[in-house]
Amino acid sequence: MNPVLPIAAGRTARAASVAVACLAGYRLLTNKNPAPTIVLCVNAAITAALCLDLVAAFYGPCNIGYPGLYTRMENAEGKAALTFDDGPDPRTTLRLLDILDRYDAKATFFFLGEKCALHPELVKQTLGRGHSVAMHGYTHIPLAFKSRSFVRSQIIRNAAQLNGEVLPYFRPPYGFKSAVVRDVCKAQGVLLTTWSINPKDYLEPEPDEISRRIISKLHGGAIILLHEWVEATHIALPGILEQMRSCGNEPSTLPAVPRGTFRPQELFKS
Repeated sequence: MNPVLPIAAGRTARAASVAVACLAGYRLLTNKNPAPTIVLCVNAAITAALCLDLVAAFYGPCNIGYPGLYTRMENAEGKAALTFDDGPDPRTTLRLLDILDRYDAKATFFFLGEKCALHPELVKQTLGRGHSVAMHGYTHIPLAFKSRSFVRSQIIRNAAQLNGEVLPYFRPPYGFKSAVVRDVCKAQGVLLTTWSINPKDYLEPEPDEISRRIISKLHGGAIILLHEWVEATHIALPGILEQMRSCGNEPSTLPAVPRGTFRPQELFKS
C-alpha cells in the first residue's frame, strides 16, 4: 500500500476529532447549538490546518513547521549535490560508483542501516572512493506517526552501521516529516535533510526526462534527489553530469562541516 494513504487517513481522523471537540465545547459552554456560520468557520479552519500539515509532512522541501530544514547547500554557488537514496546494494551501488569515477564526480549516499549491515564492504568502498554517506533510517519505514523512541532508534541504529563515518544528515524515508522527527533530529544535532530538486525518478520515467527535470531546475547549492535502484537513473547519470558541468555546477557531496552542531557520541548511546 502507498504509505501516504494510511498517514493521510490518520491525519484526517485527527482533524475531524478536533472539529467535533470544538463544536461540542461550544455547546457545553453556551448551552446552544453552534450557528451554521460557526460550524462552517471551524470546519474551514480545521481543513486549512490539515492541508498545511499534510503539505509540510509529505512535501519534502516544505519547511512550514520545520525551521532549519536542510533543502539546499549554503554558500555553494557553482556546486550542486547529487544524492542517492536506498542503498547500499551490490547490484546498484558499484555501478553508480563506476559512473561517478569515470566522470571524476562526487556524490552523497543516504544509506539504510539494514542494508549496511548486509553489505559493510560497500560502505567502506563508497567512502574509500571519495564519496560521503549519510543516514536514511535503519529500515525504510515512514516516520510521520512514529514515537520519539522509534525515530531515535532508527537514527542510532543507522549511524552505528556507518562505523562513525556518518555525516550529520538524516533524510527520513519518503521525505515524510513530523514534529517528533524534527525534535529528535534537533536533540541529536542531526540535520533534517530533504532536497530542492526531485525529478521523481522513482516513477521510472525515461532517462532523458529525468535529465530534463533536473537541468531545468538546476541552481547553485541544489540538493538533487535520486534513487539507486532506478535503472533509468543509471542510464541518465552520464548525461546529467555532463549537463550540470556545462551549466556551471560541479557535482559535489554535501559539505563535511554543515551548519548546526553534530554530536556523534549522542547517536551511539542506547
